[in-house]
Amino acid sequence: GVGINGETLIIHNITRYCDGIYECVAFNDVPPAVNRVISVMVEFPPEVWLVNQKLGQYVGKETILECKVTAFPQAVSIWKFQNQDLFNSFKHRIDVYQDRGHMLTLSLRLPNVTREDFGQYSCYASNSFGMDEETMILYEYFPPTTLTPAVTATAIPRHTTTINKRNRLFKSTIYNENELIPYNRTLNGHNPGAPYSGRQGYNTGQTNSHHVGLLIFSSILSSIYLFDTSCFMML
Repeated sequence: GVGINGETLIIHNITRYCDGIYECVAFNDVPPAVNRVISVMVEFPPEVWLVNQKLGQYVGKETILECKVTAFPQAVSIWKFQNQDLFNSFKHRIDVYQDRGHMLTLSLRLPNVTREDFGQYSCYASNSFGMDEETMILYEYFPPTTLTPAVTATAIPRHTTTINKRNRLFKSTIYNENELIPYNRTLNGHNPGAPYSGRQGYNTGQTNSHHVGLLIFSSILSSIYLFDTSCFMML
């Protein structure tokens, strides 16, 4: 309670939150005490509050817009679309629900939203002390699109053969795009990376010229490469 002694209670700068029940109690040394109850009602202009500032919706769905209006005396409250007053029709239905105290809820129901219904809506309220208005946007909602990641095929080197002879380095790389398991190849029975010691039955003391064709078949490269193997002779 206020708890102020005296015969007069002065409320300065009164607001709508000062309304309610006030009780004046009088007593002296002789019981009982007497009291008087006074109800104070404060009149004030409307205050409009929107539940949503923006709302997205699919075409063809039902949509309900709501605003809350607090005023005393009770305000005249309406919905507007593109600054035009809305009334009950086959496209719109307006309902009013009484909340606590001086608050009410103004509901606008659109049973079947079309593209013409998207735009700016306003909730407007007025009484003898003033007016208030708040706006919101109803926009078309589109479902999110799913993007399929692109698949890129890249040729990966699968095997490298290196032959070392008299400080000469020969390297050939085989690409196979369709084969995922690595594989090994040998050249004339010779393991890749091992020293080349000449073929059995050849005289390593003479200079002989032998031309051996090295054929590399690839699923990507359809050409045939020929290496002159005279550089592989044992001198």
